Amino acid sequence: MKKRNLFLGLLVPALLLSQTGCNKFTDGYDVSPNSAAVTTLPLQLAAVELEVINVNTSQLARVSNIFTQHLAGTDQQYATYASYIITEQDTGNDFNTIYQGGLVNAQAMIDKGTADGSPYYAGLGNIMKAILLGIATDTWGDVPDTEALKGLANLNPVFDKQEAILVDIQRLLSAGIAQLQTPATGNKLLPGADDLIHQGDVKAWIQNAYVLKARYANRLSRRDAAGSATQALQFLDQGYAAGLTSGASNAFAVFGEAAINANQYFSFNSVRANYLKMGARLVDLMKSLNDPRLPLYAAPTATGDFVGAPLGTTSTANISDIGPLYAGSATAPIPFITFAEAKFIEAEAALRAGNTARAQTAYTDALKAHFKQVGLASTDPYITANGDLGTDPLTTIMTQKYIANFLQLEAWNDYRRTKLPALTPNPNASTKVIPERLPIPQDERINNTNAVVVSDITVPVYWAQP
Repeated sequence: MKKRNLFLGLLVPALLLSQTGCNKFTDGYDVSPNSAAVTTLPLQLAAVELEVINVNTSQLARVSNIFTQHLAGTDQQYATYASYIITEQDTGNDFNTIYQGGLVNAQAMIDKGTADGSPYYAGLGNIMKAILLGIATDTWGDVPDTEALKGLANLNPVFDKQEAILVDIQRLLSAGIAQLQTPATGNKLLPGADDLIHQGDVKAWIQNAYVLKARYANRLSRRDAAGSATQALQFLDQGYAAGLTSGASNAFAVFGEAAINANQYFSFNSVRANYLKMGARLVDLMKSLNDPRLPLYAAPTATGDFVGAPLGTTSTANISDIGPLYAGSATAPIPFITFAEAKFIEAEAALRAGNTARAQTAYTDALKAHFKQVGLASTDPYITANGDLGTDPLTTIMTQKYIANFLQLEAWNDYRRTKLPALTPNPNASTKVIPERLPIPQDERINNTNAVVVSDITVPVYWAQP
């Protein structure tokens, strides 16, 4: 896992040592000049966004992309994860990053932004909280929410049901949108460069929030097929009305040149060679479709070919590394909320709602949007060959979304929800089922008396249950 940025050190109030009998010579030497007693909204925003970036591109993303066979775990612990061996000792860092690093500071920013008369910061805090809470419940199912983030006031928060958490995510996003729609003049302080993702562009965040609302409405496709489709389309239409008409507001995880904040896939290729390779399922699929995105996704082997590691092996000889688009440099950005995703959601939801014409148009728009996102100018030959929904439209939509979601958490979420495209479990794995969740961390099981412990990774979360 990537080390956290040093911004985080400024978010912890200084512990001042009590001392009696001090003379003036030693007065004040117990106070560190590098530890702020009171943090600021810009520091809080940068810190929370760093955790959002971290969670979307680190361990959870790597492991989930092994499960979906975009990647192959071929060495050390990643070869173990590829065999579906993941225990309560393996998930604590991710859980703590979301809660202790991300959600705590997101809630603090909501509170401070509200109290200080800066609704833009409070709105961004609500959106960040929704993103992080969504990842937590997608990963573990029932997790702390309503009683969480209270510090010493409650060390044993209850685990809320996922069904209720999904409602709360929608509430957070709606609150964030409303706060970001207030006039700029109604803010004491405005975000700018401290917003690492959109540089203070609140309109982009509003559009992102509508995509997230559609994502979590669509998440319920197995529980409420018709209702989830109606809601997803409603939220997307609201997003389009708010200016979501292109990839201009795409949210990317951004990185720096230094090792401490470099793109993690670039770092893996550089210093942990052979831990992760391209998976054969994705590479072979893209080859079969003559997909021009393959040279962006995968690096050529020594023979100039693109080859994925076969399922169930840890072979690394003549196997492609992750390619230049997302691992070619320390600063290569990785998407996590995009216009292409919005269009894929629209295509799926419209199909479920019985509007095949809208589904077809949205599907074509999704392909065009993703090609533009990755820097490919023309989609005409690809759309001619692959742009028709055909006789199995849902499989067509989800297969192309699977390709577009390379390295993103949404690929695992979509597979668990739809079981598309079809994936064969690792034949050498400890279980013959592709994992449906991760186990609750050991520390939470031991220290929280209200923890709902699910260790069986084959048990679907609420929204993935039939």
